[in-house]
Amino acid sequence: MLKAPSLKALVILAVLIKLALFSYVTLYAPEGRMETDSHDYLETGLTLAQHGVFARNLEKNSADKYDYELFRTPGYPLFLGVLHGILKLPLAGVIFVQILLSLLTALFVYKTALLIDSRLGVLSAVIILFDPNLTLHSLLIMTECVFVFLLSAFLYTFVRYLREENLKWLMWSTVILAAATYVRPASIYIGIAVGGFMLYTFLLKKPKQAVTHALIFLILAYGLLGPWTMRNYARFKQISFSNIANATIRAEGLIHSYARNKDQFTQGWPPLPYYLSATTRSLMSLYMRPASFKYFNARPLTAVMKIFDYPFLIFWFVGFCAGILGAGKNVYGRFLLLLVLYFTVISVVGTLWGTGYRFRVPMMPFIAVLAAWGWMAISERIKRG
Repeated sequence: MLKAPSLKALVILAVLIKLALFSYVTLYAPEGRMETDSHDYLETGLTLAQHGVFARNLEKNSADKYDYELFRTPGYPLFLGVLHGILKLPLAGVIFVQILLSLLTALFVYKTALLIDSRLGVLSAVIILFDPNLTLHSLLIMTECVFVFLLSAFLYTFVRYLREENLKWLMWSTVILAAATYVRPASIYIGIAVGGFMLYTFLLKKPKQAVTHALIFLILAYGLLGPWTMRNYARFKQISFSNIANATIRAEGLIHSYARNKDQFTQGWPPLPYYLSATTRSLMSLYMRPASFKYFNARPLTAVMKIFDYPFLIFWFVGFCAGILGAGKNVYGRFLLLLVLYFTVISVVGTLWGTGYRFRVPMMPFIAVLAAWGWMAISERIKRG
């Protein structure tokens, strides 16, 4: 495994690579940092900062005609509204802040891995630092960078709770998870999954603590989401934190996809073979598709990053598979597996053919630790002969 001195050198190298990419994007491809969704986030963020409402402003210089937002949540627009609207940072400055957050993500993953096993820290951090997918999304005006940062902080605080069983860390993890859900509602059901995990883990050994702590976690997690749900009910008469899940599942998701199947490869197949094929291909796209730097209109950059990303994908995926085999033996491994399973299911069920490398971003903190775990097991087996 890598030693601490080599980590310092690798951190410096990762920072230099990120700064070089940041400089290129800022100087030569500023339009590449904006996708279709980016304009929506920016518009709602500026309206939120300037007028205090989460909506699109239908008339310029008007504060009385809005298209109120139910589809998206206000976390990332608020991030943009504060940095770009109030503090007047240019978009390049916002991207720079996101790069800093990507480095903090690596720090949280490193510290989490050390809590689990001191041998896991360096490789876990290196996977996060050099992952082209995470690097790409730190350069875009999109939710992924802030979302994965908050998830890495949630991972750290909850693992601290599992290690120390201190209510302080449980409450911190709950607040951070709620903040992540405001950024991207994909994490809205993690609270239920984690509450069940707490009962499963502690119920036989400490039944009173298990029930009490699980209730505290659930009440606080969903209580913090309550104000936005109430806002949506008052505005739209819908008891919903966001309607994005219903919209994507109905239009793109796995459920009932057979009836709307337009895939030429599986046209005319019976339902069972179709669903097996569709699910397998969606999983392959989620886990094995490399990130594309095509947004920045530089073919050499796109080619270089793909050449690097394929062996990088294979490296962490081999470790990840090995880590899965041994991770179920302790509470930390089971927690990591739960989170990976959660995001895998919601990605495939929610988007199916639309699943790709973007949906892998929030999983990377958990994947990185499991991959390091797997490579540690592989190296130990090799040493034993």
